[in-house]
Amino acid sequence: MNSSAALQAAAGRLPREDYAVDPPVDRCGQYRLELPADFPLTVKRLSFSARQAPPLTWHTYLELFMPLSGPCRVRMGGGVVELGCGDVLVMDHQKLHAVLDFPGPQAEAVVIRFLPEIVRGAGSAAADHLMLLPFYCQVAEQPHVWRAGERGAAAVQAALAELFASFAGTAAGAYEQTGARAYFLVVLHLLARHFRAAERLNELYARMQTKHGRLREVFEFIEERHAERIMLPEVAARAGLSRPQFHAVFKRAAGMTLVDYVNQVRLTRAARLLQETAQPVVEIANAVGFADQSYFDRRFRRRYGRTPLQFRRGGPAAERIVRKKQAIVLSSRNPIP
Repeated sequence: MNSSAALQAAAGRLPREDYAVDPPVDRCGQYRLELPADFPLTVKRLSFSARQAPPLTWHTYLELFMPLSGPCRVRMGGGVVELGCGDVLVMDHQKLHAVLDFPGPQAEAVVIRFLPEIVRGAGSAAADHLMLLPFYCQVAEQPHVWRAGERGAAAVQAALAELFASFAGTAAGAYEQTGARAYFLVVLHLLARHFRAAERLNELYARMQTKHGRLREVFEFIEERHAERIMLPEVAARAGLSRPQFHAVFKRAAGMTLVDYVNQVRLTRAARLLQETAQPVVEIANAVGFADQSYFDRRFRRRYGRTPLQFRRGGPAAERIVRKKQAIVLSSRNPIP
């Protein structure tokens, strides 16, 4: 069995879980997932549905993403990453990101989430931080993706297969965590050598934390007031920055301009209303802050690849709308005396 087939077989033994984000996401888009303090590493085989509208989120833990069932597109900051089956994406975790779309009604992917402590634990070597650099040192519009067919991919596929086997419970019981950490460190080592990131970890990490600390109030303000007119001078003042400074800092942190971010928040809320309610599309557009219906339709289609009506037909609201229409027809045939 070659490395790619072994990787798929090992991933297939992981328990499948439906993708869900609602409970851990706060008002500023941070995905708050608590990882075990004694072993902050998880491997999940997640199932994504085309009927979902996942919001753009960011988080403080680190993440690797690998499609299992075929191609997909991932929004990361201001760009879109095209991925194929078996490609490994180093997520730029502090930029807003989400799975955009994929062929078919469902898709599967393996998501590896961890904290730096799994690498930089007690007694770790001084150079161990090098394994974290691909996650912290990323160049805009140049995502770190190790393609399944690239040279050297077989080695990382073999290490991932062993990692998945450890989490699937096929390793000897008491040694599962030991094996998982060992093979995961091999994965990180191979990624670090492949991407050859520069040694700027501490400086970049501190800068990112400062940026998000300044912008947290801005994210919360936009979440609460997204349907209103949001002016750049007001949000810049909330962050304690001049307008040029705010524009630069916000774009680096969010991966997009303020206008684009506000539109993303509005579109995410609109997608949920299309799925969960029977409100007319024009009312939903107005409710989330789009006064121009045609502009809303264009932005929605660009974001989700479907018109609002096409998107609704696949959501739970569609069935309620059909039932409501049927009830109206029945009542007109059988009027109350």
